Amino acid sequence: MAYTQLLSAIPFTPATGPRLVVKPSSAHRAPAISSAVILFLQQLCRSNDIDSANANFLPSAECRAFLGHQWLLRETVQYRWQNAHPDGNRTYADFDDYLRYCSLRPQLSYPISYCIRLTSTSGVYLLSPSPL
Repeated sequence: MAYTQLLSAIPFTPATGPRLVVKPSSAHRAPAISSAVILFLQQLCRSNDIDSANANFLPSAECRAFLGHQWLLRETVQYRWQNAHPDGNRTYADFDDYLRYCSLRPQLSYPISYCIRLTSTSGVYLLSPSPL
């Protein structure tokens, strides 16, 4: 059984930004245009048996517009790794070096090892595209 979804996340990146783009000359009508687009998305889902629609990483004004049409708000935690050692004097050689550091600190190593186990058993692969 397929679970079809409609996704508004252009550009597809975990960065907050407008998903309902209104041309500058129509900015004074942006709330009405946004509302019409959201209603269109809802109708598109109903008329095409699409199970859900999602709009990711919305700025607050667009988030309020979607909430005004009874869309659910999904709040998540996103982990972003920065290559900076806590001592402030060096960076990690690579991600494995970071994991070795975390393995000495249970409060850090458990969440990371849990995520790695979860992704490795679900078919998701961790890629290392370039040196740090």
